[in-house]
Amino acid sequence: MIAGTVAFMAGIPLQFTAHYRSALMMVAHTAEWLARQGKELQVAFPQTTDHAQARNKIAADADGEWVFMTDCDHTFEPDIVQRLVSTMEAADPPMDVLSGLYFQRGGHLPVAYAFSQEQQLWQQVVDYPTAGPFQVGGVGGGALLVHLNVFERIERELSERPFDNVYLDTPAGRRWIMEDLSFSSRCLRLGIPMWCDPRVVSRHLDLLEIGEAEYRLARAALPVEDTAEFTTEALVPMEPSERAG
Repeated sequence: MIAGTVAFMAGIPLQFTAHYRSALMMVAHTAEWLARQGKELQVAFPQTTDHAQARNKIAADADGEWVFMTDCDHTFEPDIVQRLVSTMEAADPPMDVLSGLYFQRGGHLPVAYAFSQEQQLWQQVVDYPTAGPFQVGGVGGGALLVHLNVFERIERELSERPFDNVYLDTPAGRRWIMEDLSFSSRCLRLGIPMWCDPRVVSRHLDLLEIGEAEYRLARAALPVEDTAEFTTEALVPMEPSERAG
């Protein structure tokens, strides 16, 4: 019996080794954990980089009771799925949408949102409780666990696909919404609570350009007395060699 699906979004990982090692360890741990219960794990790799289409494909093809979605720019502990599923199953009343906590690359704010009904906009949560799951008005898709009944309700009651991008009319005009918050908007319309667990952290990968400016910042942080002998003053200049021919 398949318990659930782990799905990886298509794309080029920012750091190949870190992401793939993390993903392989997570799949191995989750499969072993489920095997002890006599259950199996389904793994999905949607073949498109269009996030809305990819997530809709995952939702349509998923088997079991839940699906965990992660992106190719994340790393995480091997037991991330086990911890989120265990929290979801132990909740009373039940949780149907539960995200791990991760942070935006630009600005480093949590990818967990409050929703303003008046402004029709999401605002990232700045301060949040740390002891356990807290309710949010919107979730990101980078470490997202969803019970399959949520997808079924969206299709049955709204006649929509879960992650199709929506447009919202705001005081500032009509705005196009990313697929994860488009999913969140459908959960809000159906009164489906969304949660974020700050105890389960998914690390957002980034690439940095390292040049002389970054060196100067690092150099300025080093005590002068610790590096006084590490200079080029004692080096003998190299004579330029004549080019052959």
